[in-house]
Amino acid sequence: RRPTNSGNASLCVGANFDVDRSVLDPCLHVDAGPISIGILPTPTLRAEAWISDVIPRGDLALRLRYECPLASYREFYRSPASLMITLHSTGTGLRIRSTPSKARSGIQFEERMLPVGPNAAMNVGGTLEFSQQFPVPEGRDLVRVRLDALGFAAKLP
Repeated sequence: RRPTNSGNASLCVGANFDVDRSVLDPCLHVDAGPISIGILPTPTLRAEAWISDVIPRGDLALRLRYECPLASYREFYRSPASLMITLHSTGTGLRIRSTPSKARSGIQFEERMLPVGPNAAMNVGGTLEFSQQFPVPEGRDLVRVRLDALGFAAKLP
């Protein structure tokens, strides 16, 4: 989602279902333009910026997103804080993601799949992760497909 410059703040409430743990975690955060403060499940400060027209006359945009758990704010430059740099293709939805401070990286995709009425949509996102060891260790795959997001979003009147 691209931040707006409307000057409004939004209270966002939801839930994440962790398939691996079979746990439903509540989510709560406040968005105010490019700044977001997560309250649940972990208090976190997030900031993001978009840079359009990365390539002149192209359909690419650069997204910078910084996250820092509030418990670690004194060491804002170390893990678990992270800086995500994403190159978005505004035409196809394909994104290339680099997260140097996290374990995952690869080619990420995210696409709105099915509009549901004028104010709602379903979306799906995933990542093609590549092995970072060569030769690939026995029992591991060269390429792994992860489903990272399957969601439904609606704008309430």
